[in-house]
Amino acid sequence: MYQSSNMPSDFTDREWPRRPVSIAASIKDAHGEQSSGTLIDISERGCRIRFLDADALKVGDIYHIRFAGLNVQAACVAWSRSKVAGMRFVSLIESSVIGELSTRWKRLSAMKNARSGKDHPGQPLW
Repeated sequence: MYQSSNMPSDFTDREWPRRPVSIAASIKDAHGEQSSGTLIDISERGCRIRFLDADALKVGDIYHIRFAGLNVQAACVAWSRSKVAGMRFVSLIESSVIGELSTRWKRLSAMKNARSGKDHPGQPLW
């Protein structure tokens, strides 16, 4: 199943640049159903999530997103394809908070790479 609503062609033509991260996340819908995944990038206005156990989400639906480093955020599905979705936060997140999340992820990624001697393979670091 594929749903799209103005999906950016290469994820670079956007008002709020996304920063790469790899953070374990979960979403919950209005009925309390929960899915788990990994936040793969984030900006002040939204994020992209790769799900472990969910099919394509319905564009326009509202979910609550939970991940380390930030309070639960309400977000609307902007686009969805297979197990990846672009989510638009209902409320703008402060730039300083997004910067701190990105910096923390980069530090953790660098420490993990230094220990393993390999590039980060993409699994959540926290």
